[in-house]
Formats: sequence, C-alpha cells, structure tokens
Amino acid sequence: MAEFEVSQEIATLGLSLFVLGWAVGPLIWAPMSELYGRQYVYFVTLGALAFFNAGTAGAQNVETVLVLRFLGGCFGASPFTNAAGVIADMFAACERGLAMSLFSAAPFMGPGSSVFVGVVASSSANNTTAVLGPIVGGFIGESVGWRWIEGVMAILSGVVWVLGTFAAPETYAPVLLKRRAAKLSQMTGMVYLSKAEKDRGPMTLGRVLQTNLLRPWVLLFREPIVFLLSLYMAVIYGTLYMLFGAYPIVYREQRGWSAGVAGLPFIGVAIGMLASVVYNVFIENPRYLRNVDKGGGVTIPEDRLPPCLVGAVALPIGLFWFAWTNSPSLP
Repeated sequence: MAEFEVSQEIATLGLSLFVLGWAVGPLIWAPMSELYGRQYVYFVTLGALAFFNAGTAGAQNVETVLVLRFLGGCFGASPFTNAAGVIADMFAACERGLAMSLFSAAPFMGPGSSVFVGVVASSSANNTTAVLGPIVGGFIGESVGWRWIEGVMAILSGVVWVLGTFAAPETYAPVLLKRRAAKLSQMTGMVYLSKAEKDRGPMTLGRVLQTNLLRPWVLLFREPIVFLLSLYMAVIYGTLYMLFGAYPIVYREQRGWSAGVAGLPFIGVAIGMLASVVYNVFIENPRYLRNVDKGGGVTIPEDRLPPCLVGAVALPIGLFWFAWTNSPSLP
C-alpha cells in the first residue's frame, strides 16, 4: 500500500481478482482439455502463470498488478478443473477418493499457493489460500519486500511448468485414441477414426464450448445433488477465505505481530489439513472400500458424504473458537 499509495480495499482487490480468475478460467480450460488434451492445457496455462507472476513482480503501478493477478488466476485455475479429470483417467473409481483427498490438500499445503492478498503492501504478509505460502511469504516480504514474493512464485511456477512439460504424459483417453488413429492414417494411407469420433462425430471448438458452457448450468438447476453440493462448497470456500483474510487483521493490526510471525497461525490450518488427510487415508477410505466389497464392486454415491458431515460439525467449532480467542487481551 505504501509503494502505490492505495487503500486497504484496493490492496485486497488483488486476492479478489485472483479468485475471480479461478471462476472464469475453468470455463475455458475444461473444454480445451477435452479437445486438445490435458497435457497441452497444462503446458500453456502453467507457462502463462509463471509469466504473469514474473510480470506482477516487476509491475510499476497498481493497475498492472491487478490485471496480472486476474490473468494469473484465470491461467492458474487449470489444475482445479483438469486435475479431477486426470485422476479419473488414472485411477479406478474405488481409488479416486484417496487420490482426490491427497490432491485437495495440495493447494492449501503447497508453497505454490502463496497468493498475494495485499500485493501492494511493501511488507505484506497477506498471502493466503495456503499454509506454507503465508509463512514463507511473510518472512520474505518482511525482509526483501513484496516483489520478491511474486518473484519466488514465478520461479516455483516455472519449475512446475518445466516438470509438467517433460514429466507429465497425456492421460485423456479420447485424445490418445485420436492421436493414434491419426498416426495410423498417416502410416498406412487409410482413414482411421477413434471410437469417440465415430460415435459422436468430429469435435469442434465451438461444439465443445457450447456443451461445456451449458452443461454445468443444466446440472446445477436440474440436479438437486449438484446444487446442494455446489452450495455447500461455496459456503465452505467463502468462509475459509474470509477466515484467511481475518488472520492478518487479528494478528498484525490488533496484536501488532510482525509480517513473518503473523503467518505462523496458518500452521493450525496445516494441522487441520493433515488431520483430514489422515482421516481419509486410514478411516474413511477403508470404510468406503468395505462398502464397495459388500456391494459387489459398486456402492451408492452417498457413501462419499460422511466426511462432509464431519466437516459440517468441525467448521463452526473452529470458527467460534477463533472468534472467542482473537481478542488482543487474550494470550
């Protein structure tokens, strides 16, 4: 805020626009992955994310920062929509719950999620949506300034981009079959079509976009389970981000902690995430697999809901606990 002389509201807009990009990006990357494959989408989006993070680090005005934050959110959202598809490509249905629980913990635990809330604060610790991000980012911002937070993000994004480019194979079966059919056609001079092309006809970008832009709304308003789960996730994520936004206010502004130390309370989030992963690995997933065995290899979708019941109880307890103990008069 001091460098660009803007209000707290404008500074916090960096996070708001980044999260808004998470809402816009999946509308683009989901259909693109069905048309061109997961690998191609990751190559483009992760490379662009590294570029936008680097651009934010060198921005000379707040307008540039905000635009690049939004674009970074759009391109950085590709794993949120495509990772579930990759897991579905790679794992059987009975194994996906465990894989998804491990993946879901990554955005909150990994340093790659060191999102800049107060992107214009010269010593900001307002790095949220992750655990290691606020802790590491707080000390970096405190010692060398906020630009190096985005610089580290650019480096990490670039490393992930390189690793993904050379180590992550294509997993989407229709695209793999389409490529194989095209290769056979080139080798033999005959025309080969994949089963998907034969059954559905050639897939064009317009057709894929139309299907993927309309289908979510149809499912949202015509399938009660989709609507209720979407509402549940909206409340959970909204509450979580409001909580993350409250941490700097409580620990920096009210308690007067330094930027680095104010990030340490996020360790509590790490403990909670690790506890949820342990619960899923050792309790929930074995229970689900037992039900699958009893059902002869299948079970009802509602068998995935018990962890939500646990979260529905744990979340308000945690919120009340935080609210009742955040007064500066309490140790």
